[in-house]
Amino acid sequence: MPRVFQRLTFQGSVCLLGAALSLGSSWLFSNALAFLIGYALLFGLGFDWIISRFCVQKLEVELVPLGTHARAYEAFPFEVRLTNRSTWLPIRSPIIRTVESGRKRESTLQVPCTLLPGQTAKITFYPQFGRRGKQRLIALEAFSFFPLGMTRSSCVFSQVSRAVSIWPEAISPPIELFRAWENQPETDRESVRRTTGEQMDPNLFRSYLPGDAMRRINWKLSAKTSALVVNQNPDNAQARLWLRINSHPSHWKRPVDFESGIRILASALEFGFKRRMLAGITINDRQISIRSYEDFNRAVDQISELEMDLGADAHIPILKRGEFLIMSRKKGVAIQTSIPQRVAV
Repeated sequence: MPRVFQRLTFQGSVCLLGAALSLGSSWLFSNALAFLIGYALLFGLGFDWIISRFCVQKLEVELVPLGTHARAYEAFPFEVRLTNRSTWLPIRSPIIRTVESGRKRESTLQVPCTLLPGQTAKITFYPQFGRRGKQRLIALEAFSFFPLGMTRSSCVFSQVSRAVSIWPEAISPPIELFRAWENQPETDRESVRRTTGEQMDPNLFRSYLPGDAMRRINWKLSAKTSALVVNQNPDNAQARLWLRINSHPSHWKRPVDFESGIRILASALEFGFKRRMLAGITINDRQISIRSYEDFNRAVDQISELEMDLGADAHIPILKRGEFLIMSRKKGVAIQTSIPQRVAV
């Protein structure tokens, strides 16, 4: 059985003070009416104290996340289910106090109605998780006021919800990264496929982005679609674009740089996946190919749980064509290509 804590409210304190004054006056002046009033106030306060304790013990709380993934600092729906297991005692406007497992931020939720015996209330609210990784919502306390409102009874427990995967905060990925990838010299195979393509294949073309080279615009297809279309490398399945990151502390000047690198990696992963430009990522020595939405979710989940690790291999191989490394620079975080002089910040 959960622990129950009680304290007097302002009304209860006034009732106790009134009882003390009535009993004191009856003892000093031998006033029978004051004696009856004092004992009536004490009896009512004691009855309220005992009943409110049994009342709050019958309250059950369940936290249900309405989803499996969420973004950091974005509202995520949770459903709170409150059940009154009492057979005859109502619970007036119960209040639930919850806390996040990551940054320990507390929130309070109040039911705007009275829970009748055997009744269940379902309320949806939207907390914001501020730390990436597997996070949970914990219900710490439920308290209520008996109808007379003279005591505050709280039931202390630790009801933990299912884990929710919190993805890094979304930011605008550096457009220079994808422009550097697309501005690589074209291969013979790429030229042949472009000349034989009759329709707008997303593996071959994409919409124009500000800053794209004019020589990559497909003017014939742009005239057919009435919108600027840019030629794109077709060999996505052969790791033409690969993002790399190493979690060893020697590659990161400050922990805040590592967090920025994680956000850039996750945002670049999403940006490239939506445009079918991305082949995969390498986290330390683990390679993850992105070929489906399930692969994308699994990759972002691993990115969300990544921390700096002294046990990781600090060696980074020489970057090949189409590979990009996320690392610290003198100021902030940079994305380095196979050509050291070309760095997208």
